[in-house]
Amino acid sequence: MDTNQCAFAADRQFGPFVSSCRREFDFTIFFEEVVLVVIPACAFILIACALLVVRQSHTLTRPGRLLVLKLIFATALAAVQLAVLAVQARLANKTAASVASAVLSLVASLLIPVISWVEHLKSQRPSALLVLFLSLTCLLEPIRTRTYWLSGEVALAATLSVSVGIRLVGLYFETLSKKDILLAQDEKIAAERLAGPINRTLFYWLNGLMTSGYRGLIQPGDLGPIDDRLLTMHLRPKFRSINNQYESSASNSKQANPVTVNGLIVLTFTALGRTWVGPVVARLAVTAFTFTQPFLVNATLTYLQSDALVPVSHGYGLIGAAFLCYVGIAAATGWYWHQAYRCAVMIRAGLATAIFEKVLKLPEGENTQSMATTLMVEDLQRIMSAIARGHEIWADVIETGLATLLLYMQLGPSCFVMLGLAAVAGLLSVQIIKKTGGSQQKWLAATQKRLKITKQVLDSLKGVKMTSQDAVVYRALTDYRGREIKEYTSFRWFMLISNFLSYCPLTLSPPLLFGVYVATASDGYDFSVSKVFTSLVIVTLLSAPLVRLFQVVPQLGGAHGCFHRLHKFLLLEERNDYREAMEVVETPGADNEQIMLLRDVAFGWDAESSPILKNISLRINRGMRIAIVGTVGTGKSLFVRGLIGEAQKTHGQILVAPSITTAYCSQTAWLENISAQKNLTQYGLESSDSEFYRSLISDCALDDVVKLPTFASESVGSGGVKLSGGQRQRLALARALSTKSDLLILDDVFSALDRTTKQRVAKTLLGQPPADTHRTIIYTTHDGTITSVQSTGLPVAILTIVLTEHIASLADEVYHIDKLGRLSQLADLGLPKRLVTTTVGEGQHVDPSESESIEAENSRMSPSSEKPNQVSSKFQATLISMERQAAKQTLGDRAVYKTYFKSVGLTHTTMFFFGAMAWSVSFKFPDIWIQWWLDAPAAGSDPLGYWLGIYAALGFVALVVLAAWVYHQQFNVITRSGKRLHSQLANTVLRAQYHVISRVDTGKILNHFSQDLMFVDMQLPIDLFNTSSEFFTALIQIVLITVASLPMLSAVPVLVVVLYIVQHFYIRTSKQLRLQELEAKAALITKIGETASDAGLSTIRSHGWSDITMARFLEKLDRS
Repeated sequence: MDTNQCAFAADRQFGPFVSSCRREFDFTIFFEEVVLVVIPACAFILIACALLVVRQSHTLTRPGRLLVLKLIFATALAAVQLAVLAVQARLANKTAASVASAVLSLVASLLIPVISWVEHLKSQRPSALLVLFLSLTCLLEPIRTRTYWLSGEVALAATLSVSVGIRLVGLYFETLSKKDILLAQDEKIAAERLAGPINRTLFYWLNGLMTSGYRGLIQPGDLGPIDDRLLTMHLRPKFRSINNQYESSASNSKQANPVTVNGLIVLTFTALGRTWVGPVVARLAVTAFTFTQPFLVNATLTYLQSDALVPVSHGYGLIGAAFLCYVGIAAATGWYWHQAYRCAVMIRAGLATAIFEKVLKLPEGENTQSMATTLMVEDLQRIMSAIARGHEIWADVIETGLATLLLYMQLGPSCFVMLGLAAVAGLLSVQIIKKTGGSQQKWLAATQKRLKITKQVLDSLKGVKMTSQDAVVYRALTDYRGREIKEYTSFRWFMLISNFLSYCPLTLSPPLLFGVYVATASDGYDFSVSKVFTSLVIVTLLSAPLVRLFQVVPQLGGAHGCFHRLHKFLLLEERNDYREAMEVVETPGADNEQIMLLRDVAFGWDAESSPILKNISLRINRGMRIAIVGTVGTGKSLFVRGLIGEAQKTHGQILVAPSITTAYCSQTAWLENISAQKNLTQYGLESSDSEFYRSLISDCALDDVVKLPTFASESVGSGGVKLSGGQRQRLALARALSTKSDLLILDDVFSALDRTTKQRVAKTLLGQPPADTHRTIIYTTHDGTITSVQSTGLPVAILTIVLTEHIASLADEVYHIDKLGRLSQLADLGLPKRLVTTTVGEGQHVDPSESESIEAENSRMSPSSEKPNQVSSKFQATLISMERQAAKQTLGDRAVYKTYFKSVGLTHTTMFFFGAMAWSVSFKFPDIWIQWWLDAPAAGSDPLGYWLGIYAALGFVALVVLAAWVYHQQFNVITRSGKRLHSQLANTVLRAQYHVISRVDTGKILNHFSQDLMFVDMQLPIDLFNTSSEFFTALIQIVLITVASLPMLSAVPVLVVVLYIVQHFYIRTSKQLRLQELEAKAALITKIGETASDAGLSTIRSHGWSDITMARFLEKLDRS
């Protein structure tokens, strides 16, 4: 034995391992001082100095007992490190790095109290630098301490032991939350924002929410605030470049570099900034910990198979290594996915904001709502899923290279066979990806059509009920669902082929590798257990990134298709407000002030069709009352929409006084899904106790609405469905009046009112003297009672008669629009001055009394006129109690799984789980076969080709079983469940009594038809596939472990109990959070729907409410 190896000179070598004759299972002292002390200390010193330079100056927390304790232990640590330096300097046996390491450690310890002071006062969360440094040194210092104890350096070992204890205590104090000592106690700060590195790595900050969810129901307020970096208020300025770029492209259509799909993707990721780099470090950590497994497996097998006497300390070292390996994988994986999903959520928020901003600028149309809804629900979800896994691309490339290198070390050049197989599969996948985007776009287009029809049905549900068209509508909805599933067929084929190709390297590579290895070995081959199973572990490590790569790339291709749809949406032509500001000549506010001037204007509904209204010239002065009359379909609504800039102007000029404010009330009352009181007061009405508020209620005959028990407490439903038609229209009119605008434009707002209410509101609004002499009112009507509220004794046709003798009491000027689209003043029509008649058709007249009776009959037929809101408080409390009880029951409701598998059918459910079991058996049986091969006698009669041939056949069988299983799921399970669940949902909605279904928000129902069915088609099958595969694979592995080592079976019950406890505790909260998410997204869909609905955009823009609407959308987006 070399005496130098057993002398201290061995510790002066870098090592890293020291000779066993000096110490068992240990590093050299020089290695420990350089790697475990010098490198961490230098890194800490550099980062600490940089932190002191850039740290913000204002104080966020109060000094107190916690700071004092931190400083005490930090100072104590510095004192101990000084003692370590003194002891180490006096040692006879030192290395070249002994003093330097002690000095650097002392310098780092002296910086700790400074950093602790600054970070305590200037940061809301525990210091990441101190927590990480102290955690690292608490892991590394015991290694040095053990070395000095084994070397007999008692003084130094004891001093280092004290240092480790102080570091542990200091680490504890540094990880404590500073929530209770924040200066701004009134601020709502997210729990994640206050959590330190260890807290966030272990997700300890979620324990409060998890406990609340386990014990009872989670309310929206229990979720607490989210991290302000995820708020749209913070993200919107970053993503504003997307809309800016498209606006610039639209304004300069001839620019050299218009926005492209790839340009949109670049803009999206550029907006993330450094956040996109956040998951990189965590993903590298996952790779590092993952690739320690082959070394761990090889070392373990070598240790177990060694014939020589191996010290037990090696076994303990392997246990520690396994602990660090798998705990590291778990922690790094959690950290990585947390960061990845943060990026995905940010991108969703940014793109959703861009979509809604575009919606607010688009012209009203039937496609706007369905396009925006589909993009917000379907496309953004696919983009999120793809982006969350986007980092897998570069990480899988790195892991493939590392695994190939390790495999080369085991099997030599034969490892390239696997890369060749993967390359072939990759090239085939690329061809599939090129077609995936197109097929997904067709599928999403079909989904958009289905959602468009579904929204129309939900909006007109009352009419469907009244006309008994339930069966017809049901067939139409199921037919559109069938078309959607048919369009999904090609995409499912691509998914099947992609899954088949992704598993080819994993199942076919091992026999090919071993076959080539044996065939090319010139001097014999080593087929030891350690080499074979280490190679199999490396093959798994190499196959795993390839499988992920083949699965992620199609997702990215689909996401690219979604970006293409978003790109087309953002390129849509925006509404052009063609009105121009006029030069003011009159004194503002004067009676003769001209507020609007039309010069030879022509209006149409769109640019493709010819104009409907032509050669319109009109001067509008302040305080005028102008009535626009004409037969149905002549363009009265088009005319008033043209006045607010919402029509297609093909000719002429419209000038508007710059200081004029406009209020618009459409023929279809536009109400938001909030309470009736909030609908009335949210846009500027200062107080519900003011005199103006009370007069507004009286003038618009809203006494019945105000008296409703739910006037201020319950929403009016989507489109005001919980109110009668007249109540909706009067509420919308009162909201328009509450803005006190200079110009009030009313589009046949009296048509939904009964005769008495109509005359009361018209007399107040239009009578003499006017309620507001400075307000200009332009209104359309085909009702003669609106142009005269005085009784004349003459027969009056509400659609055709205008009494000119009373025009002065109601309108200063009356204009008529004929069927040719010409606007004429009634005095110029050449008709009798006393009586002017415009005919709806064929000269028919309608008796007002008959009209009134018809309205009354319709009112009796309309479910909404039954005032469903007038429910007793006791009944309301009963409803709430029932909802809460239902929520409690769903926490552990197995009927959910029963419903799904019932929709699949017993036969296909059985076939699916049989396929899962067959796949698991065929996938794991090759491992049993190769064990039999290794256990076979070396001199056996079976040739090598026998073992390799069957091994390869087993891999091919596994692939065939997988393809059959995936085919059955894609073309039987998914299609059957998708059709049947949609049919059940449609049937439930259409068969429900109207007074019941009308109380459910349309957005919630539409969310079931959109997002829920999307998860049934996409996410649920993937999760079911993975869960079933992993479950049966785990059962087979338990059997294999039991056969190999019966004592290992004792660990299975413990693992099962732990798994049950974790899932039981987790699922209760997870399920509620999922329901909360659906509720929040339903509110988001409702907001999009009501904004892009009929008269929504025109009402918002004419009043100048776009910014307010955007702010409220962002609030709902933050909650979702």
